[in-house]
Amino acid sequence: MSKKLADYPKLKEMIYGILFQGRKYSYEAENDKIRIGEMFGFLKEKDGTVCVSNRIFEMKLYNLYLSEEETDTKMFTTAEMEKNQFVVGGRLQMDLVLKKFCEYFEEILRSAH
Repeated sequence: MSKKLADYPKLKEMIYGILFQGRKYSYEAENDKIRIGEMFGFLKEKDGTVCVSNRIFEMKLYNLYLSEEETDTKMFTTAEMEKNQFVVGGRLQMDLVLKKFCEYFEEILRSAH
């Protein structure tokens, strides 16, 4: 599934739009993205619009996109590694949160110039 989506990025973008943005695409069998999506069994026509072909594919695709976002996002990775430093003994260390925020903000300003 992920290999096919990697091979067809426009199809991947279309499915992402359907799943995460609620996009509605009019069904046209001659549209290459729709035709390829149907060929792989990912898409089907329902009431004149394109939709994910079944609930199993819907959940697998949804989880695939979420997983890719989580692993591709530097901020997510950094936050996962550093989140434990902000909570000690069940209490949020607000001084440390503010200090790290200031450091991050200064880094952003430096890289912008």
